[in-house]
Amino acid sequence: MAANPAQKAKFFADSETLSYISEKTLKSHIRTITRDIRMVIHQRWLLALVLRSMGVLAIFIGLFVTYPSLLYLDDPPELSGDLSAMEMEIARFIMGYAEYYGLDPALLRAIIQVESNFNPTAVSPKGARGLMQLMPLTAAALHVLDPFDPGENIRAGAAEVRRLLDRFHGDMRLALAAYHAGEGRVMQYLGVPPLKSTQVYVERVLRVQKGFVEAQEASPVEHKGRLSDQLSRTMMPIQ
Repeated sequence: MAANPAQKAKFFADSETLSYISEKTLKSHIRTITRDIRMVIHQRWLLALVLRSMGVLAIFIGLFVTYPSLLYLDDPPELSGDLSAMEMEIARFIMGYAEYYGLDPALLRAIIQVESNFNPTAVSPKGARGLMQLMPLTAAALHVLDPFDPGENIRAGAAEVRRLLDRFHGDMRLALAAYHAGEGRVMQYLGVPPLKSTQVYVERVLRVQKGFVEAQEASPVEHKGRLSDQLSRTMMPIQ
């Protein structure tokens, strides 16, 4: 039996209503799914951020535990004891480590003179510490536990000077420039960087070294070997 016009009209009206409801429901489902996806992405991003922060914190804690020298952010320890005895100790370390690393003792003395004026507790405005003014990261890389300890500081400084001399094929000026301004800048300019402070530093160290050499030649120290032998038993060289 054929449907009358009224039934046909009602059928099409119901179909359009169902189609509208289905489309609305589908859009609602899509919005819900999109919102859920965004929430998952946001939660994963937060989780990743938390994990990354925990990782960075763990790295810093590990550095501070392994290298306590990084914790010297305030005032250095005060000098104590007999200064003449400390001067003798510094001289012994200079001669011993200069001999071990194949350096001129006058060069180490000159660097210390220019860097800290032989003050074991010197701290620069940039955070360099000790006799040879080691930066915290450099001290950590060279296994320095206490940058204000003369022996540790001179050991690490002598090792760094030796490395830079080898790096620049024995060129004293380039090595000193790298010690002062960083080897990256020396490589950048293929020579002593055009920085007034670095140029003055290099010339001053060389001039002071020459003065020490001339003074040593005028009054030679015959017991140098004995001092080096005494120190070699307690040295902890850095390869």
